[in-house]
Amino acid sequence: MTEDLSEFITYCLSPNPPENKQIVLGPIPLLVIEKVLLDSGIDLTDYVFTIDVYAIRHIMKSHGNKLREEARGQKAITVYDFNLLHGIVSQPDIVFYDGLNRIGRDVLQFQKRIGDLHIILKEVRTGKKQLALNSMRIIKAKWNQG
Repeated sequence: MTEDLSEFITYCLSPNPPENKQIVLGPIPLLVIEKVLLDSGIDLTDYVFTIDVYAIRHIMKSHGNKLREEARGQKAITVYDFNLLHGIVSQPDIVFYDGLNRIGRDVLQFQKRIGDLHIILKEVRTGKKQLALNSMRIIKAKWNQG
């Protein structure tokens, strides 16, 4: 999985890749399906996690600049961070409904603390039964200095 994902990320970041290519990370675990259904009424039975070229390019463009992200109190996303995606969305600390995205699709937010707080936004694509990566960010951990 990691090798396939790494190759896909490299492909996505190459000049002018086709915008419609995607990779399937796997099915959504039952515990996540139950939590989302209970909290939001959205049934993700038979859905799969997906990532497409657009999401990777958006994330790196919008959240991959170290100086800009530090000014926001965040860490810049690196290629390595994409390898954490499946674990975060399969075993989140928190998952909740986060409203509609700019094209009117339901969005779920997955959060997991791995040192820092990793936030993953996934859109629900009902016709294709996909939970597709929209965006991600990493909020720096605040350590108690005293």
